[in-house]
Amino acid sequence: MEMPRLSQSVISAVRLEKDASGGFKPVVIYQKPQRKKKKESPAVKLVDKSLRRMIKAQKSFLDRYMSLHDQSNSKKKDGWVIDLAPNLATAGRTGVKKLKLDRLPLM
Repeated sequence: MEMPRLSQSVISAVRLEKDASGGFKPVVIYQKPQRKKKKESPAVKLVDKSLRRMIKAQKSFLDRYMSLHDQSNSKKKDGWVIDLAPNLATAGRTGVKKLKLDRLPLM
């Protein structure tokens, strides 16, 4: 029997078949593979979460800065040098918003 196409949200598919006694017996035809749980201590988990948040904020900062840098460079000659401070300030605000400093857990 050919396997039907299933959505990503399907966890398992079961078909009922008759057994020798006339009753119905469930037969699993598809079972979504279970993901393994990460094994980390709470302290390491906190550090991991904080580190990931900082990296995402830095990425957001750099993406925004590069966008502003390219805009400044296309406006006028050496425009990025003239607009360096405002571009860094704007990108810094974007990074801080992404970091969400007010929501960091206290250690």
